[in-house]
Amino acid sequence: MTLNPAQLKMQRLIRMEVGDHASVDLLTRERKTPMTVVLDHAERGVGPCFDIWWVDGGPPSLACLHDERRAHVVFNTRYLEVSAQARSLYGEKALDVDAQAYRQALRRIAEQLLAVRHPELATSVYLESIRAQRVWSTVGTDWHLLEYEPLQEPYMALWFFGLLHEIGHFAAPRLGGTLVALDADKIRRSIDLSLNRHPWPADIKAQIQALRDDAHAGHVLHPDVLREEMYADIFACSTLLPATMDVLQQADQPFDFWRLAYELLIMGQVRHATDVCAAFVRAIASEDDPQQAALLALAQPIATTVRNMFCQFYLQQAGCAIYEPASGVAEHVSDLLERIVNQVQPLADRIDNATGKAMRRCLALAASPPPAAVPDWFAREWQTAVVKVPLVEAMRSFCRMAGSFGCATDAIHQMEVLIDSQT
Repeated sequence: MTLNPAQLKMQRLIRMEVGDHASVDLLTRERKTPMTVVLDHAERGVGPCFDIWWVDGGPPSLACLHDERRAHVVFNTRYLEVSAQARSLYGEKALDVDAQAYRQALRRIAEQLLAVRHPELATSVYLESIRAQRVWSTVGTDWHLLEYEPLQEPYMALWFFGLLHEIGHFAAPRLGGTLVALDADKIRRSIDLSLNRHPWPADIKAQIQALRDDAHAGHVLHPDVLREEMYADIFACSTLLPATMDVLQQADQPFDFWRLAYELLIMGQVRHATDVCAAFVRAIASEDDPQQAALLALAQPIATTVRNMFCQFYLQQAGCAIYEPASGVAEHVSDLLERIVNQVQPLADRIDNATGKAMRRCLALAASPPPAAVPDWFAREWQTAVVKVPLVEAMRSFCRMAGSFGCATDAIHQMEVLIDSQT
């Protein structure tokens, strides 16, 4: 399609953020797909005030840019792949969850470091993610494969929760009676409740409470920031619920509210896993005070817990509305949602701990000299890898992204040579 001057300007702006080698295309709705059904539902909430830019390549992030008249939501296929990898950790067949979560976090950090032009540290962190790996999961290695997943509740949550969250930043005042008023005092009380659930020392909790009360900071626990994120989360849930019902009905598939609720609460944790790595990299890039950066990193899981509490509240209301009003329905719905949360949260805590470990390792690598070449241990790992195909594809993706941002190191060049030797 032919872009107008304003669209061409936005395309150039997005390409500056995602790298030269990424494709950036304005999404059209010429044929009906699950995506177009979801976007039609979103427009009912905010009006036809947004464009979707489909980005294939670049770092794993979603974004929403806007000009005077329209919102421009960036939907990145790499974010979809990374989300699928993180979602796989919650599956019944997930193996070695702690180690996988650690390596996934290292890779997210490495790719985000490329985007802020820290190639040496990005390379060190990426190579660390490969160390001692014997099992390579193919989940999320290619977004095209995700298109062929069964058209059910997990598919809808994976593909569209993050996208709708970004659109939802424009929908805050339009949620009507689906949500209690999010005044600052209510948010602060929710933060305190969340803090009580985390086994941190009293001095750390006191620092986070002080952060919560800092009226001048734009951090994740500031009531205004947290309120906007919660509204965006609930817009995503409230839009995805009827959209999923429509899509599954058109596909002649049964709809399961509880399965969708389960997937939405997991996707809140998946989004958190990506957000916390991005925030960590931003702190490194801005060279903030390390102690303040560490405190902000601790604040992120508190913010996620609060956001999920309000998502759970919305889903409780939605569940009561779907099922026939009767005595005990609200208590039954609340009990089932609490069971879902109790099932998801222990795994989320383990993944959080693994992500924290990855951040600490990144800081240790940042304090060390950057590798002049591929280290000896990597050469040994390469020689002993039983199946190299997933490793080669992961390395190719990283090297391609590095080139997209104009990042070049000797170690990246050596990885490219190894890749070429396998093709």
